[in-house]
Amino acid sequence: QLLEAREDREGDHTIGVDSSEYHPEKKWKSEAYVDAHYNWKSESDRLKKAKEAREFVLQRHSRTRALLTNHSPGADAGLGDDSWTMQSDGVRLREALAAQRRVFEIREGKLRAELEKSKDSGEGQKSLIHRLTRDLHVLKVVSAAEIDSLQESCEKSVSILKEEMNRKASEADFEVNKLEEALAELSRDFNATRNDMLAQLEAVKTKERDTIAYNKTLQREMRLEVLRREVLEEQITNIIAQWRQETDNLRAEIRAERAHTGRLELWISSLRDDVKNYLKIIDGRNAKIASMEQMFKDEVKALNFEIWKFMTSLHIMSMNVDHLFVFFCQRCVNLAGSRARYNDAPRGNRAVEIFTAFCKSPVPELRRLGAKVLAGLGWDGFIEERVLGWDIVQNWRRYVDRVIPIELEKLRKLGLTFEDKAPTLDPEETEESFEPNPDMTTRAMIRARRQWALRRVRRKEGPNEKNQELMGAAGANKGGGPHVIGTLLDLLVEKDDWEIQRNIALALSVTAYNELNANNLGRQQRVIEALVEMCYHQDIEVQMHAATAIANLSFQNPGNQERIGKFGGVQAVLSLCESRDVDVLEAATGSLANLVSQCEANAKIAAVGLEDAPVRHSNSNAFTSTGAVLTALNSDGTGATASTISVRPVATPVEGVEMGNVDTNVSGTGGVEILLRVIATARAANLTDVDQINETHANAAEALANITRYVGPNISLQIHAIGVGPLVLLCGSKNLQVQRHAALVLGNVSLSDEERELVGVRGGVEALMRLVEQRDDICMCNALWALANLAWDASNQERIGRYLPEILGLIHNSYEAIAVNAMSVLANTIYYNPDNRDRLFALEKAAYQIAMKTHDDNPKDMHESALRALVSLTFSDIVNHYISETRELRIVPTLVKRAGKDQDESVQRYALMVLINLCVDDGNKRLILQNKGVEMLVDAQASENAHVSALGEKLLGHLADIASAEEVARRKANFGIDGMIKLLVKGDSDMLRKLACETIAEEVWLQPAKQEEVILGGGLGPIMEIVRAHAEQNLDVLQAALWCIRNLSYENDGCKDLIGSKGGVEVLCEVVRATDPRGTPVPPPAAEGEPVETPRQPNAPLREQLLKIKEAALTAVLNVIADNQKNAQRVLRVGLDDLIEHSEIQVPLVHAGNSVTVQSSMGGGNKGPDAAAGGVDLTGVVQNDDAFTQTH
Repeated sequence: QLLEAREDREGDHTIGVDSSEYHPEKKWKSEAYVDAHYNWKSESDRLKKAKEAREFVLQRHSRTRALLTNHSPGADAGLGDDSWTMQSDGVRLREALAAQRRVFEIREGKLRAELEKSKDSGEGQKSLIHRLTRDLHVLKVVSAAEIDSLQESCEKSVSILKEEMNRKASEADFEVNKLEEALAELSRDFNATRNDMLAQLEAVKTKERDTIAYNKTLQREMRLEVLRREVLEEQITNIIAQWRQETDNLRAEIRAERAHTGRLELWISSLRDDVKNYLKIIDGRNAKIASMEQMFKDEVKALNFEIWKFMTSLHIMSMNVDHLFVFFCQRCVNLAGSRARYNDAPRGNRAVEIFTAFCKSPVPELRRLGAKVLAGLGWDGFIEERVLGWDIVQNWRRYVDRVIPIELEKLRKLGLTFEDKAPTLDPEETEESFEPNPDMTTRAMIRARRQWALRRVRRKEGPNEKNQELMGAAGANKGGGPHVIGTLLDLLVEKDDWEIQRNIALALSVTAYNELNANNLGRQQRVIEALVEMCYHQDIEVQMHAATAIANLSFQNPGNQERIGKFGGVQAVLSLCESRDVDVLEAATGSLANLVSQCEANAKIAAVGLEDAPVRHSNSNAFTSTGAVLTALNSDGTGATASTISVRPVATPVEGVEMGNVDTNVSGTGGVEILLRVIATARAANLTDVDQINETHANAAEALANITRYVGPNISLQIHAIGVGPLVLLCGSKNLQVQRHAALVLGNVSLSDEERELVGVRGGVEALMRLVEQRDDICMCNALWALANLAWDASNQERIGRYLPEILGLIHNSYEAIAVNAMSVLANTIYYNPDNRDRLFALEKAAYQIAMKTHDDNPKDMHESALRALVSLTFSDIVNHYISETRELRIVPTLVKRAGKDQDESVQRYALMVLINLCVDDGNKRLILQNKGVEMLVDAQASENAHVSALGEKLLGHLADIASAEEVARRKANFGIDGMIKLLVKGDSDMLRKLACETIAEEVWLQPAKQEEVILGGGLGPIMEIVRAHAEQNLDVLQAALWCIRNLSYENDGCKDLIGSKGGVEVLCEVVRATDPRGTPVPPPAAEGEPVETPRQPNAPLREQLLKIKEAALTAVLNVIADNQKNAQRVLRVGLDDLIEHSEIQVPLVHAGNSVTVQSSMGGGNKGPDAAAGGVDLTGVVQNDDAFTQTH
């Protein structure tokens, strides 16, 4: 506090005049510092007491040492600084105490206790020493003899004392160490406390300075506040004075207001009385207004009810034909006989005939009214018009009273009233509604709603056959009624009235919809001329109805088709096909499709086009009616004009010329060009009816299919103007009718060589295959027919070859036409196309499936196509061998039957061709003879067809060349080894080379001595060349050459060395390597830039033959390396890996003598493939292109 008071310069919290004392409740800022200083002082006092205790202990130790030195002379021996005596301990203690004096300040209480304990111990030691000294003196006096024992006792005592002293010293050392530790800890605590106190002191000083500055600021602010307070007090005084003055004024005003309020309360009371009176008046008026409103509502409801009754009655009468006729007759009854002018007016309108017809009505009311009108017409009476009007009103009221209760009862059953505006439509109108897709845009929704409405109308509308029959019947046949058609035709003289002509055309189209009417109308030249003339009318609706009438007249009616064509109907309809009105286009294309259906004359006229026809175009700006076009519906309900499509059979262009179907009169405005423009342009598009363009295109495609049926190759001149692209694109249409007809058009167009290639280039093959995938029988049939025509082009054959698996599967289709056309496609695709022939044979049992289609359980149309395919397939030796070896086919007996005289000439011709190709095998020749082949050949030679007769003679020549086994052996022996070698070198066919190899192999095996003759004659070289070119050789020739090498090298060291020196071992190993274990030979490397053909998996026969070739190659290798070290080393060098890889193929081994041979799969004794059968005659049949005549 003194420190704080010394630093106090302001004298805060002081009392007295001179501020010499502080206030008793003053809060000192330096209390923490004072406490710390007090603690420091206490610690200092305790440290001082610890020093005094240390000095006392040192003095005690000194006295103890001196005592021991005086009474125990040997006790001080060996004393030093490091000894265990108390002197050295004291020295170390003093040094430790000098270093740790601060510890004693902390442990003062403990040191005091220890000090007292040490004092007691020192007194005890003094008493012990005194007693020992006295005892020593007594002992010295008593007996010297006891000195030794006493000395011993003293030594023991000293030892015990030393031990006790040592123990005490140890305890003292322990305590000293503890004191030193406590002193060090106390020193650390002191330093920390001191540092904290200094920091607090510095903080207190800082706070003190801040407080002084703050106090100064507060004093200055206080002086300012005092001045402000004085100013405010003065202002408050002025305000109080003003307030008192205003209070007096307000008291006077309150008194005045209270008086005024009293007067207002009296006035308000009087006004309340007036308001009550007025409210009573208003309530009365409101009640009157409510009653008037209810009366008005009742009147409005009654008026609405009257209006509803009137409108409902009018609607019922207008929609009910019976009521309408009754109403008409009632009005006429009301007027008939009333006055002269009312009787004269009906006469001008032919009323007598009309009401005479009413008298024949089955309705009694109409008969009664008709008779009453006829009765009144004969007498001119006089009745006031007021009475006539009253009668009209009364009749109308009676009608309303009759029909309205019925309608009210209907509403009551529905739980409705007339105010609900219940629909009065027919229930059929509300049976379905349009439900748009939520994701549709507004534009798409409008189009979809329009399309839904149009399709709904087409589903609901239909012909009325009874009325059509009445309209088309003659008056004499129907009870004397008027002739409707004659009457309508009489009206055509009024050509200025286009509406009459439009309605007449519509009536004619409706009437012609009936088949009987169409026959009757078609015989009337007047009707046909009128319709043709109306096709050139300026009004597009007249054109549309006229074209529709022509379409209905010509529908499946050949007579009408010819008559319309003679009177220019085809040109008239073609001219309408150039119109830009979508309805006219639809009607015109449908009419043209019906006109040219199965009608060659009209088709030719349509192909010629508008060359001789007058040029008359419709007015595209005329009003377009939305009326329905009446056309016959197809079975699929597409709405296109139906007609029978007659498809031209598959034929070559040459045959087309022979049939007389080539039309050379082709013009630039031909029908094909016009119809292609209809298909290729957007003229037929209708945004409000998306089905209409499909129907128009279907009609145009159907017409094209029939037009192109009767024209030849020159049709390309017309198609060239636009191209075949639009026809190909038609195959992508979603309309089934368009797809069917597009395939027919492409098939007809493909009869032209130029267009056939162009169709393929434009993607026609792919488009037609897409139609084949549609799974519609007619569409598939038409598409396959078109593909058969396209297959006449080599490039198209390659394109169709990619789809052979799909087409092969279609020959088993249950729909007969599809199967027949699929077989035609196969036959045409492999015609003179080795690649497609290999692709087809590579398919699993393809040849087997085709051959089975020639049996009797298949349709006759299938036989011709299947035989044509077999002609192409049997041209290959592999297929020929496979068919011959597959006995379950019974192919030879079937072919003999197909070549019989009871078959068609085309079937006979193809069957004979297949038999000729099969005659390469002598076994087949014998089978032909065994199955009545001679009788068949006799009939074939007697055929009137030159082709059949020539083929029969050729086959007979082949069958006559069958020699016995002995004859074959004799001929071979006469030919000799040299002749066989020459045949092997100069042979120009695979069959001759194969025969030579087989003969040499057989001779060498039967007579081993001829091995040297063959080697010396140069036969080994040509045989090795055949094996060296294994990748390009015929498989049968390669197999025979390998067996020949095997037999030549058998136990012949010279031949083995010769084969090794010429690289024969490497060639044989290459043959083993080049043959895949699964039977697919690796193709030779292609030249640069040429495509590499991917190897195909062979079928079972080819796989078997390839395994036989591998067996022959391995057998040859085995004989070449037997007992020949060089050849064996060559095999180890070039072929060991391949041999290991192919070692899984199991070949039975046969041991003969000391050498190992391999049993041949081609006959006993390893003599070659034909040794057992007696060989093949050199004059056998050689297959060539002349024998392979094939037609489309």
